[in-house]
Amino acid sequence: MNFTFLHSQAIKMHKILSQIFEIENLCFEKPYTLNQLQSLWEKPFYCFYLLLENRTIFSFEHDYTNEKQITLKPIIGYSVFLESIDELELLRFAIHPSYQNQGLGTWFLSSIIDMYKTKGIFKKIFLEVSEKNQIAIRLYENLGFRLVAKRKNYYESSHALIMYLEL
Repeated sequence: MNFTFLHSQAIKMHKILSQIFEIENLCFEKPYTLNQLQSLWEKPFYCFYLLLENRTIFSFEHDYTNEKQITLKPIIGYSVFLESIDELELLRFAIHPSYQNQGLGTWFLSSIIDMYKTKGIFKKIFLEVSEKNQIAIRLYENLGFRLVAKRKNYYESSHALIMYLEL
């Protein structure tokens, strides 16, 4: 597992967000706007993880300063976690459609989960997923997530499933 931690100001944010925004629009029925993504990027406790084409994972920690400039290879996936006291919420997880069905999503998310287990701070990861998204549900179940509840009519055309993973 290869992680690099950088301060969010050490790179050109707009180049990163434009790649994330492209994946967001390709993968979600109701994508976040560029402004919503930027707002999350700038807030503490929201952690972005980027999967690059060369299978490197980058994380942007808001409390770590590193002025090193980097050039990111094409971003092929990303995730956004909200870190609270002892729990995590997976807000977004996506792999560019051109790279799906190659095991990258499983590898990417399991690598992040392993990193959080190593930190030893958080006890659970929560997420919500549309009951129509059977591919994502299988991925989460294969990684050990369990169904907790269902939010009826949460999405326009489906219910939301609330899942969690004990770390």
